[in-house]
Amino acid sequence: MVDKKIALESSLATMKTQVCLFVVVVVVFSLEVQGQGKRPDYLALCARRDPQFNKCMVERIREIVPDLLAGDPELDLPALNPVHIAELSMDTDITEDVRSRMLFKDINIYNTDSIQIKDVRSNINDNKLELEVDIHFPKLFLDGEYRSDVRFRGLPFINKGSFNLTLGDVSMTMKLTGKPFIKEDESYIQLQHFTMSPKIESLDVYASNLFGGNKELANAALSIANKYWFIFYNESLPFLEEKWDTLMTDIANNVFLKVPYDHMFPSN
Repeated sequence: MVDKKIALESSLATMKTQVCLFVVVVVVFSLEVQGQGKRPDYLALCARRDPQFNKCMVERIREIVPDLLAGDPELDLPALNPVHIAELSMDTDITEDVRSRMLFKDINIYNTDSIQIKDVRSNINDNKLELEVDIHFPKLFLDGEYRSDVRFRGLPFINKGSFNLTLGDVSMTMKLTGKPFIKEDESYIQLQHFTMSPKIESLDVYASNLFGGNKELANAALSIANKYWFIFYNESLPFLEEKWDTLMTDIANNVFLKVPYDHMFPSN
């Protein structure tokens, strides 16, 4: 149970990192066109009717990501290396007899500056937005505090301690689809879906104070987690993808529904 929960946690935290980076990029692009502040020296724009739009997006994102990760006080952008997540929780009914509640606090995601923008594919015009962005992290490291409350036929098994995860070769394609609509004589994009399916080549798990500090049980649980994490992760992907789509679409629409389409991706 510990291994499945930690695999889920690593995926959710990694997803939040990608959403943060994408939304920050969109916000900064939008500020440039709206003139809501001084344009940073590192920023340039891509016009959606540019035949080389995809190439332009790859180049621009690659150029500005290091500056965005460092944060920008003038734009009120926080530093994203590490990414800090105050709290995440998960409630799962594993079987009728086994229920689990996991709470994670003070999560930090390190090595986000290793992000690689591999490719961008798009179909963006006046009637729709379809965007795919391929990204890769050679390695990510997460740490934080956890509390687990697992109930087996009503009997509680409570653990509390610290955890860390090392993820190797994390790759994914972020897929966005949306349609424009008119509001106050301006065209805006409303995203319908924002999906991705991260592929993780390796995952090393550690958690302290498992089973009340019983080293034999803890070592056995961690050994299973590190050996078979991919089984639980792959089984969880359909559930995770559905959650990601809802969560990421809502997060990204906070930007898309506020910034006119022509300000975000100008026609020319």
